[in-house]
Order: sequence, then structure tokens, then C-alpha cells
Amino acid sequence: MDFWDDADNALRLLDGSDHSSAGYTQPHANQADLSDELSSHESISGSPFTDYRTFGSNSDMVVLTSDYVSFHLHSDILLAATNNHFNYMLIGFDSENRAEFDPNPIFAVSETSIVFTMVVCAIYSLPFAEYGPTFNTLMQAVDAMKIYGVAVKAVIAPSTSLYNILLTHVVEHALELYALAAHHDIYDLAVAASTHLLSYQLSSLSDEMATRIGAVYLKRLFFMHLGRAEALRRLLLPPPYPHEPTEACDSRTQTAVTRAWALAASSLAWDPRGSTVDCL
Repeated sequence: MDFWDDADNALRLLDGSDHSSAGYTQPHANQADLSDELSSHESISGSPFTDYRTFGSNSDMVVLTSDYVSFHLHSDILLAATNNHFNYMLIGFDSENRAEFDPNPIFAVSETSIVFTMVVCAIYSLPFAEYGPTFNTLMQAVDAMKIYGVAVKAVIAPSTSLYNILLTHVVEHALELYALAAHHDIYDLAVAASTHLLSYQLSSLSDEMATRIGAVYLKRLFFMHLGRAEALRRLLLPPPYPHEPTEACDSRTQTAVTRAWALAASSLAWDPRGSTVDCL
């Protein structure tokens, strides 16, 4: 399915059947009917309505994003996937007690449709890649998942679709990805991101980024750099063990080699950079 960043574009919905399959269905009302329904709701009266999305049939609630895109969802799926009643919006919600022709209740969220689509994909176990989300969109979506009570560590477990698509951004956004993993205590993702931070200058780490990473993973990042440097010093600083003098390499030559080794090793060992590995 195509995905547009601009809510002014219409979303093409695919055929589906039962919502348990987490598929898409054709909308159950036309654009004008849905606009009338929304305009009758006090909280969003007069709002521009440009797009809507359904996730399976028999939806019993509508979520309206900040860019006025309406998501027709299922309260039972949302309640099963979250541990805080979907950020406490669904406390006491009971679709069984509504009259047959009552319109579905509307809940407004602060996220954009792009970000909220990623949240819905996580809840409904839908693929993320087909939308081509940017790293910034994924980062905002993961933070939003935590707000809505989604088990982030389970959604971003190794081999999951969200884990894999996040890793596609590791080269360009290694530090940001490490911070995201650290913030949500996703150990495996943090380890994968840290392998691209060996040449990162820790002195350039901002206070804001350090706060987001947190004490535990910040310590691990520093200790990775310090431990790597210490291991390098243990390997390089001891000079080569001397051998019996020969015509080609007598004791004087060995002394000169030892001195040269010490100078080169100390220079490298006390100022190690991950970016110099390929030059060794």
C-alpha cells in the first residue's frame, strides 16, 4: 500500500475481511458522511477532514491524528496490546453498551498520521517497510508506543520487522539509534548500534543526548571506549621478545627496533581511534 506524508492525498485501502487478520478494508462510509460525523463532535468541530484509514472490519472507535487523519480501530485489539488502556483513553470504554446506530466515539491524539501509522502497525502486527518511514518517524513512533502502553521491548525484539527496519538506519544514525535503544532498555539493539560508535568522539556528546541515553547505557558506552583502549594498550605496549643475535639482526639492531616499537605503540595506544583500524 502506498503511503503519503501529506494528508491531503487520499489513502488507497486494500480489500480485507475479518479484523483478526489485521488487514485493510474498504471504508464503511464515504468522505462526506465521515466529515458530517466529525463536525458534529464538539472537540473537533470545524476541523478540516482529508483522509481516513481502516484496519479490518467492525471497528468500534475512531482515532483522529493532529493532521486530521481518522483511523478506524478496534478497542479490543488496542486494550490487549497496551498496559495503560491506550494512555488511559479507553478506561471504562465499552462498545457493547452503545445503541446499534450510534456513531463510533472519536479520540484525538497528538501524533501525526505518519507517526501514528507506525504505532498501529506495531499493535496490529503489520509490516513497516512498505511505508518507507524515515528514522525520525520511527523514533517518534517508538516513543509514542511507550506512551500508549505498548510493550516496546517485545515489538523491537531481534528479528522483528521493526528491529530490522531500525537497523537499516544504523550507519547514518548510530548515536540516535543507540540513544533510542538505551532510552527504552532494548539491549540487543543498543549492542548492534554501539558497533558503529567505535570512532565516535565522546567529548562531542551533548547534554541532551546524554540525558536521553541515561546513566546505565552511557556508562556502557564510555566503558566500551575505555575498555577497548585498555585492551589495545595491553597488546601493543610490550615490545617484541628479543631473540638470539644473528648477523642480520644483532643486539644493537634489536635495541633500535625496540625503541621504535615503543615510540609507535605509545603514540597509537594512548590516542586510539576507531577510524584508524583500517589503516593498521
